[in-house]
Amino acid sequence: MDVIRPARPEDAAGIARVNGDTWRAAYRGIFPDEVLERRGREPDAAERRRRWIATPGTAVFVAEEEGEVLGFSMAGAPREPLAGYDAELFAIYVLPAHQGRGLGRRLLFAAAAAMAAAGRRSWFLWTLRDNPAARGFYERLGGSLVAERTAVVEGTSVQEVGYGWESLADAFRPPEAPPPGV
Repeated sequence: MDVIRPARPEDAAGIARVNGDTWRAAYRGIFPDEVLERRGREPDAAERRRRWIATPGTAVFVAEEEGEVLGFSMAGAPREPLAGYDAELFAIYVLPAHQGRGLGRRLLFAAAAAMAAAGRRSWFLWTLRDNPAARGFYERLGGSLVAERTAVVEGTSVQEVGYGWESLADAFRPPEAPPPGV
């Protein structure tokens, strides 16, 4: 049985592994192979993730099954302001073999709930414009396209799109069942 829970320092190596493995699966052809092969395997990869977990105001959650980290989410105050939004989802990744099980949605809900509990009212995220799977996921969860930009990520110029949710309180409530007969 999988569990969604706040990340602990000992999850850092698992988070780094998930980050690298999902980058290699999702971004082949977008980022150079040497960037993908290095991702999550850098000598300081686990230590950098440990610092994420320890950063005040940052919420990091993991999806775990039998002690193995299968995915993670991370949110906090925006790294760069975007008008109308007071929180940012920095990252959400689930190992490809475990996608489609609802782990990503549950990781998103956990991060949104943590931001709401911290007094945040709205949030946004950035994703690659050329990542239709991620874009579809955010759109199915009610995200609205609110911004576009060119960014340099790992030394590569990429096009990003921003999705926003104006209300964290309403954003991730399970959809109501349709009335009988509909």
